[in-house]
Amino acid sequence: MIGTEEGNTDYMFNKIQITRKEFILNAHNDLQLANLETRSRKKLAKQKKEQCKKIHSNLT
Repeated sequence: MIGTEEGNTDYMFNKIQITRKEFILNAHNDLQLANLETRSRKKLAKQKKEQCKKIHSNLT
């Protein structure tokens, strides 16, 4: 029985280690996605600003 319990403990330990690696990888991927979204929003904001400048210059 003791051998089985140790085996289960090792299995759980390995499972936790894999889960931790996956967690770190997922966090890294989420950060990259957030950075891409931020860049996209900044780019869209810049385009919108340029459009507003054009419209404003055409009105004056």
